[in-house]
Amino acid sequence: MKRQSGVSTAGIALVIVVLGAAGGGFFGWQQHQELARLRVELVNAKGALNQAASDARTAMNQAASARKELDEQKASFEQMRVERDAAKAFLDTERTHAARLQGELSLAREQIAQLRVRATPPPQYAQPTTVQPTNIRVAPGQRGRAVGAGAPAVPAQIPR
Repeated sequence: MKRQSGVSTAGIALVIVVLGAAGGGFFGWQQHQELARLRVELVNAKGALNQAASDARTAMNQAASARKELDEQKASFEQMRVERDAAKAFLDTERTHAARLQGELSLAREQIAQLRVRATPPPQYAQPTTVQPTNIRVAPGQRGRAVGAGAPAVPAQIPR
């Protein structure tokens, strides 16, 4: 090998090889660091994904529970609505019945008032009258049967 101004071609080649190896090592080290960083990110992403999946399952269970509770409340609401409608119909029937009874009561009061008016004798007939007994005779051909003329009943006087 020839020496030229103190640096040999082998030295230069050696320096180039060392620099190439150092550059390749640095590049490999950078790639390794990038790969390690990506692995950490991948582990973090997998953890976040597992947490998200767990949260999604919990949310789905809560949604199913809420859906079931909503269905129960819908059924309860429907039952209450049916009971409300039945109570409303019952109250309407009772109002109709009460109105009919009120009308019958008014009619009965009017009838009682009319009967009282009829039962009270006019003032001209307010004095008691004496009724004379009529003769009682036996009808011809009728044996054992008493037949008499109709007359108002008079209290019997007991002889002394």
